[in-house]
Amino acid sequence: MEADLYEQLARLAAYERMHADVACQYEKYAAQVEERKAAGTMRGATGNQLLAQKMTYKNILTMYALYDISDPKQSK
Repeated sequence: MEADLYEQLARLAAYERMHADVACQYEKYAAQVEERKAAGTMRGATGNQLLAQKMTYKNILTMYALYDISDPKQSK
């Protein structure tokens, strides 16, 4: 029983690290996209790749919200 609790806590901690990393990556790519938009350099492969990364991380965060999985930073 005690081993199960430690395993569950370890899984929760891993999830929280993952969620925080996804949110951080989303913010990073969103900022890069906004910088490129402001500079007028969103055209081309690099701009498309940045936009795709931003959208990917946003979709992951949306799935978390869809399943009522909140950001660990907001619940503390």
